Amino acid sequence: MGVREQLAGLLGKTGGSAAILAARARLRLPVLSILTYHHVADPGPDYRFDPDVADVTPAQFRRQMELVKQHFSAIGVQELLGALDGKKLPPNPCMITFDDGYRSNLDVALPILRDLDLRAVFFIATSFTGERKLYWWDRIAYVVGASTRPRLELTYPRPMTVELGDRARARAALVGVIKEEAGLDLARYLTEVTDAAGVAWSRDVERRLADELIMTWDEVRRLRDAGMDIASHSRGHRVLQTLDAAGLRDELDGSRADLARELGRAPEVIAYPVGRSIVAYPQVRAALSAAGYRCGLTNAAGVIPMWKKLDALDIGRVAVDRGLSDDMFLGQLALPQLSYTRDEAGGGGASALRARAQQAVRRTWMKYALRGVRQNDAHGRLDLAYSVPDPWHMDSDQERHRFAETNRIVGDKIGARFDTLLEIGCGEGHQSEVLQRLCDHLTGIDVSPKAIERARKRLPDAAFASGDLYAQPWAGERGRFELITACEVIYYMSDRRRFLETIDTLGKNCLVTYFAPAARKVEAECMAMPGAQKTSFSFGETEWIAVWWKGAAARAS
Repeated sequence: MGVREQLAGLLGKTGGSAAILAARARLRLPVLSILTYHHVADPGPDYRFDPDVADVTPAQFRRQMELVKQHFSAIGVQELLGALDGKKLPPNPCMITFDDGYRSNLDVALPILRDLDLRAVFFIATSFTGERKLYWWDRIAYVVGASTRPRLELTYPRPMTVELGDRARARAALVGVIKEEAGLDLARYLTEVTDAAGVAWSRDVERRLADELIMTWDEVRRLRDAGMDIASHSRGHRVLQTLDAAGLRDELDGSRADLARELGRAPEVIAYPVGRSIVAYPQVRAALSAAGYRCGLTNAAGVIPMWKKLDALDIGRVAVDRGLSDDMFLGQLALPQLSYTRDEAGGGGASALRARAQQAVRRTWMKYALRGVRQNDAHGRLDLAYSVPDPWHMDSDQERHRFAETNRIVGDKIGARFDTLLEIGCGEGHQSEVLQRLCDHLTGIDVSPKAIERARKRLPDAAFASGDLYAQPWAGERGRFELITACEVIYYMSDRRRFLETIDTLGKNCLVTYFAPAARKVEAECMAMPGAQKTSFSFGETEWIAVWWKGAAARAS
């Protein structure tokens, strides 16, 4: 049991969480909790759809709603919008939200909500409701589960082999493409996955499966008529950050139009599909405002201190998981430090809680692990850092944004596709997954054997090596790689000039990125490379610099 679970259990046994919430209500502290649910179900071993979307069992949901009824005041959309305009909220305000539009929202959740006289907000992904299509993550889960083949061989959006020995891992890999790939033709991709799996599929099959799982518009209207609020979850549940202007209009304007047509009113609130922050995406923010949304909800963890200046289009929620104990459920509402996000942990209750505990100690751990690492090519202590998974917090919105921007710069400034790519400082392979879209053959190198072991599991088709760059058998070859990337590693080099000259020889194209505050230490040497150019990109207040140039072999040709 992790530290957070232990603390939550202690608070539960001593009545600490209840006491904190009672004091907060008595003092009328303006703290808002927004709970995120999707599907209320207890998926067994024969469940055919995505089990990770079932946040709670029916019994868990009733117990959690009883706790909400006891300690909170349930609010709806109008109270939230009023609070953003400066109006007061009731004591301990809590918004209960459901994403997607699962039939269990009506059949299971609504009777419990009505029994307890609680309100909730239901965010509907409208195209699935109207067109009777299966949610794309549930279709992938269905196809992966039904396939009798050992692996899937895909060609779109890039060559990809997905082993089916571990079905959960296969689902995650396939879903990850949809979440990350900009401009993806979703229908084409789903068709290719289904065909590769050898699973029979037709509109009749999909309609029948959708009818099992997803509400109709008549059923959504029953929620509304029961006093529940209905709002937008986009149209096709596409990750907004991966769409162009036309795609954003279809998802955002289209969803409002669908809801206005079916329910008589266009919503002003949206819950973002997948729940990622839009802070670093001005084009998404502009599209939201143009479509008429006043408020947007993410899956960022934690309760909301309403006395702070809020970004109405970037409001966090508290995630719920089947592995959550009742003490942990109430504890994370009483103490925001206990809360976690579903995405951070990759799904699953116990793993989610462990991931949050690891994140809590990361700064202290890294301070110790990295002592003496700076300016030391041996990097002996870096392997110590990987005693905890993902020590750099690569599985975060900020880092995913950095990965995507790096690929964009490569595509805009260097080239669209490469035969060979070397990633220096690949770590556990988080950025490798994104860089692999640019090349046919990826090689990753890192000084940490622990990191390389995890990278090989993440990307079994790539080549990974542990150890010092200069010790590799190909270290002195001229133009061996078409592209070399060195992202966030130059700080550790005791001889930066030697490092830059080495990759200049090895690569026909070279790209180095670094944290902007470090520019005064490393930029002069990077910009001294022949023909070097630079640009910058940001996530919120965090900025990076990218420098690229043609390697020696390319300059000589």
